[in-house]
Amino acid sequence: MEPNIPSPVCRKDGVEIHAAVPKDITEAFSVIAVRENGAWLLVRHSAQKTWELPGGHREPDETPLEAACRELYEETGALRFRLCACGCYSVTQGGQTSWGALFLAEAITRGPLPESEIAQVRAFAALPSALTYPTIQPVLHACAAARWKTHLSSARPYGRGNARERCSLSSRRGDCRRGAA
Repeated sequence: MEPNIPSPVCRKDGVEIHAAVPKDITEAFSVIAVRENGAWLLVRHSAQKTWELPGGHREPDETPLEAACRELYEETGALRFRLCACGCYSVTQGGQTSWGALFLAEAITRGPLPESEIAQVRAFAALPSALTYPTIQPVLHACAAARWKTHLSSARPYGRGNARERCSLSSRRGDCRRGAA
């Protein structure tokens, strides 16, 4: 049975942004558009010379929110941050569609970068031209930038620790409530 997918709020180059998670869809990825001191944080994988938004695959037993918390720490060293679900996105390439959850975050405190595949974290005023996913990331970034003030103003604060303890808000509800970490 085909999932009931609402019209996207943004569509470009095979990437669609949806305001809410369509019923019967499971997001495989969590991607985080994160700002620190007014700049966007991007990461560089050790095997790449290009930049990307922090994020990655969900573990089998993780919610998209738990994956976002884990990836934000692993890829940027964020110890304290405000985090909010922004929506979901789909990417269709070669007839295959994959789904991801898009989050907004503000890094409050960052520590040293944990040992991982990430070689570098850098702050940018705008997206650089050298992107790992040049057809996907500009669409996600544009959506995040457009929703920055309205969504993150009510984002919940989180801190480093067990992702299940710290990230108990269901991203499927799509809400961003204040709370203590």
